[in-house]
Amino acid sequence: MQVNLIAMVLVACANSVVYGQEATSDLGKPLSRNYWNGNAQGQLGFSNAGGGLKQDAILVATGKSIPNPNSVLKTVAFLRDEAIAKELRLDDIQCREIKALLDGTSGQPGVFSVEVADGKLLTREEKVALYAVMRNDREAKVREILDPSQIDRLEQVVRHVEISRVGFANAILQGFLGQDAGVQEIEKPALEISFDAVKSELEKSKTAIAKEAQKEVLSLLNEEQRQLIPPLMGKHFELHEKPLQKLRRLSSERVNGIVPNPESVFDSCILLNHQSIVDELKLTKEQLSYVPNLGKPQNSGETSSAEIELRSRFEPSQVGRLKQIVYQLEVTRLGFGSAIADGYLGKAIDISDSQRTAIRKKAKEIESKAKFVLVELEEAARRKLLGNLSMAQRQAVTALLGKPYRPDGKK
Repeated sequence: MQVNLIAMVLVACANSVVYGQEATSDLGKPLSRNYWNGNAQGQLGFSNAGGGLKQDAILVATGKSIPNPNSVLKTVAFLRDEAIAKELRLDDIQCREIKALLDGTSGQPGVFSVEVADGKLLTREEKVALYAVMRNDREAKVREILDPSQIDRLEQVVRHVEISRVGFANAILQGFLGQDAGVQEIEKPALEISFDAVKSELEKSKTAIAKEAQKEVLSLLNEEQRQLIPPLMGKHFELHEKPLQKLRRLSSERVNGIVPNPESVFDSCILLNHQSIVDELKLTKEQLSYVPNLGKPQNSGETSSAEIELRSRFEPSQVGRLKQIVYQLEVTRLGFGSAIADGYLGKAIDISDSQRTAIRKKAKEIESKAKFVLVELEEAARRKLLGNLSMAQRQAVTALLGKPYRPDGKK
């Protein structure tokens, strides 16, 4: 699939974009496809949702779990990533020893492998004590394999990963970065207000870039094609991730690609595991209860039967609105340019091969001109966020992060 700036800026600008939805921008995100495809929610980190600190990990508003950077036992698993191992300059022997430790082949027992001793089941207290000893032994082993400078850099890299996963603001307000930099709970309400102002300014700048990129793509379509897009997209819909447990199995069984076919109710039903979509369609309990019973068709005949059955149970207005939501989701996840050049939206408006080629070419031109502007916007916004911290906190953040690191491996 074509990766382009149009995808990046449309996803980055969230609700303010004409044909975008679902994701927001992220201070500190690398310019990579995984970032800009919009699969994560609240990435800039300004959500009011909860998520408290735990002893070994934090679960922030985005739903991303981050290990405690201060615990080498918790962060050593990151060394499975070749880019991080390279960043730490691990030699071949260290790589083999770390892999053996993580795979449980180093002679170190797994944390959950001991349940009995001398033929007797251990009590809960005995297991807790034994696990503590085992964890200490494993941490000591890690510290034998890595030298102190590598351990320090691993801690810094994990902090960069925290920013990449949850956003700079969330890392400060709810994450280990803010906690270790000395940000106090009493300071957070005022910081959040200040951060909201930075977010608003950043989104305005990115919205301008997004709209300009969108205009350039639309200019490559004829008037008839341009007129077809608004009805296909419908009114803006904001997807809120709240999976319904009973539909998770259905979704995992029948996800075929990044976006389902908007013209197929059967394919699109995988999205009914989101409460916000169920509410938007005003589905009844009876309608919703039928969806998990569809199963996975074994052939095209079964798929056609399921499609007919679903359309008979859904109101025409529900079918139409579901189709619009899927088209919006395609734009969010792929970007407007890719949705036109390579997606279902382009098929629906019947673009020609020459238009497809032109859109792809235009996307590359836009990316070449604007990618550095986007990086500068992100960095400027991060500096403004840091400006709301005290001098001591800013110095602590700088020390905790060390030299720059891009989780996508780019420099």
